Amino acid sequence: TRLTGPREAQKLYLDGLHDAARLYLNGSFLGSLTRNEAEAAALHPDESGIPLPALKAGENALLEIVVESLGHVNYGAGLLDLKGLTGPVRCFGQQLFGWDCLPLAPEALASLPCELNSDELLSADTRPPYVPSGRFRSEPGKDCFLHPDGLSDGYLFVNGFFLGRYRAEGPQHSLYLPGPLLKEDNVLTAIELTGIKALSVTISAEHDLG
Repeated sequence: TRLTGPREAQKLYLDGLHDAARLYLNGSFLGSLTRNEAEAAALHPDESGIPLPALKAGENALLEIVVESLGHVNYGAGLLDLKGLTGPVRCFGQQLFGWDCLPLAPEALASLPCELNSDELLSADTRPPYVPSGRFRSEPGKDCFLHPDGLSDGYLFVNGFFLGRYRAEGPQHSLYLPGPLLKEDNVLTAIELTGIKALSVTISAEHDLG
């Protein structure tokens, strides 16, 4: 949606966030929010929320929110767990309207070329998300495990096949790579959402369950 000035600097609140969000203003990263943080913000608005800068008279700004689903509970009282933004986005004491909603499939993002070099990927000034890729050689047909040691938070693909999601905090710290997916020459692609610590991924025969 778009915001028009004049507006004073305020905080932005996402009600009913399921499960994580990253916010951008005119393409610049504003901050990130998890489901637990959004719920805490609703209870303690003075202590939390995403800061939104002031807008001058006549200024027009594009506010974008990338919302991510982190899976579903498949038992008990939490079985009906809706995903996305199930409540309003609030700022300046009012709800924000006029949103355009677009689905982003990880498979589609993984096919995008990465235009950043190694130094730019590791720079603190480069804002995610980005889609680095690299090649590795292997013996076809041999099961193994990928350890995304230098990555933080995102999705991994090998030869266009979606392996799964990784997070530095776990719970597991490796992803199973079935042998039939492997060729002699392979392409590894990541969708990194938070930041790259090092351009390294380890491949081994051992699983790391955290």
